Amino acid sequence: MLSTLIVDGKWQKPFRWPADLNHLWEEILEIEVGGEGPDILIWSRANSGKISYNFAWHEVRAESEAMSWTKELWHPIQPPRMSFLCWQAALNKLPTLHRLKKWSQIQSDLCPLCGVEDETTDHLFLHCSYSDFVWASISVKSSKTLEVTWIPPLESWLKVNSDGYKSEDRFAFGALVRDHSGDCL
Repeated sequence: MLSTLIVDGKWQKPFRWPADLNHLWEEILEIEVGGEGPDILIWSRANSGKISYNFAWHEVRAESEAMSWTKELWHPIQPPRMSFLCWQAALNKLPTLHRLKKWSQIQSDLCPLCGVEDETTDHLFLHCSYSDFVWASISVKSSKTLEVTWIPPLESWLKVNSDGYKSEDRFAFGALVRDHSGDCL
């Protein structure tokens, strides 16, 4: 404790003080010895002298301005999983094959949907011929109605469409599984 270095209100150099730290001892001697009482920790960056988790968080995190699109992205009626997916896509943090190849032993980052280019976020959502087909199949008729056309899965893949209902005393769940030719399984 610091109080062991103060005797009768004056600094007292410890018996085993390293010679290479004498310059530090000279700086300590310039500090005026305070009053009586126990030693206390004071966080000099906080006006109160006390540190809190909130204060520490704001000290260590990088400040940045809120992006204009975040209110729309994290809108209360937007399902959180969709918000999270869009957030990852906007920050280019989706686990695409291109990113996974950098982290692990994946041999190829070629897009499995079109087989033409590397699977990046931009390719997946904007440039992939399969994505073009998906976007073209969805047309907006009004702000509340979407016309959706069933898009078959790739050959050897299955597509599952599901829905559910829950009330206080009942629940129901249904699913439809189809192969690439549209046949129900």
